Amino acid sequence: MLLRASFVGLLATTVFVSAGHGQTDPSDQISLQERIYVASRVYSTIQTYFNVWQDEDKLGFDQSYQNYLKSILRSDDRREFDLETMRFVALLHNGHTWFNDRWLQKKLGSPLGLYAELVQGRWLITRSDLPQLQLGDVVTAIDGKPTEDFFQENRQFLADSNERSQRTDLFTATYLFSQEFTLTLADGRIVRISRTRNVNRETSDEQPTGRWLESGQFAYIRIPSFGGGVALESAVVALVRKFKDAHGLIIDVRGNLGGGPSPELQAALMGGPFRSWRESSGRFSSARGNHAELIFGGDQARPYRGIDSGIYKERLVILIDGGCASACEDFVMPFKDNHRATLVGNTTYGSYSDTYFTTFDNGMMLNTATTRVSFPDGSPFESVGISPDIAIERTADEIRSHTDSALVRGLEILRSPQE
Repeated sequence: MLLRASFVGLLATTVFVSAGHGQTDPSDQISLQERIYVASRVYSTIQTYFNVWQDEDKLGFDQSYQNYLKSILRSDDRREFDLETMRFVALLHNGHTWFNDRWLQKKLGSPLGLYAELVQGRWLITRSDLPQLQLGDVVTAIDGKPTEDFFQENRQFLADSNERSQRTDLFTATYLFSQEFTLTLADGRIVRISRTRNVNRETSDEQPTGRWLESGQFAYIRIPSFGGGVALESAVVALVRKFKDAHGLIIDVRGNLGGGPSPELQAALMGGPFRSWRESSGRFSSARGNHAELIFGGDQARPYRGIDSGIYKERLVILIDGGCASACEDFVMPFKDNHRATLVGNTTYGSYSDTYFTTFDNGMMLNTATTRVSFPDGSPFESVGISPDIAIERTADEIRSHTDSALVRGLEILRSPQE
């Protein structure tokens, strides 16, 4: 299974090349034969393995492929081929079905040094490694184009299930931005971003951390990623064990793009029965046009019965947002289903699937969702996400003041008398 974190990690170092830049390196071109080969492989792989069809997408897919072929035959420019292929794959509206090219990151990669997201209808800086940009700055234009127009123009390249997720991914899809570009801010400033001067962020913040919020009473564990495998899961379970006598525990998975499954951690926090996703694999059609799917999962199951099962038995709050994706949602879902925890924050990203991963000798790659998942009761999940029990909307003032209202609300829940 290749999860959502892999895609965003690959995009984090890619960059758009402006049309005015000359291209002299032979690697900037892709031959007609290679274009046709990759395109045909992409089409056949999707037809064979993709299993999250929307009816309207299925009906128009062949025509979309013909339009895609026309577009890639016009030029041998590799960037243009990549963008057209991304556009074609994005028509499937699935967060786990995407195309990328390592050439982009090797040839053109450099970080933006910032992240912006839509908050109360305005694009706000919510992370900045640049001194000229402060948290809460409002971005009104990119290279003179209104930010919303920039998003609407480029969302066609974003392989996401819905518009909400596309907005979440806009500033991670760095291939959409020029090597040097300007941001116009609401206060009138124009900030020039030179990506060649930016440096890669440290990866130390991907490690789980824990602390007491109130000594001996309430504790907090932050899990930025599930990409560290067994070692990371063991580290988180060790933190759960450290705070096992706390009267209340907050687990923060906001911005966690996934990575791998976390059954031991779920079991350590659960201590009772919980259900898995309902999954369908394969979609079969008869000559009469009838459809059938093989559906499994969703039944009541006992949690992992290792030495770490049921470590923590007291009150539990989980902080979620639109950045909690893929394996992060796999972790959260059972707690929503059986009400073991109170979920606070915003609706999660809305995509989880087993995948089929295809690589090409030229460094291109295609990830294809192979299973359709739904909640244990059969209700849809893809593009829907996991909704919080208590919704907390961020505000510009909170971002500027570094106030974490979701964490504050979570602590209030733990302090309140149990019903």
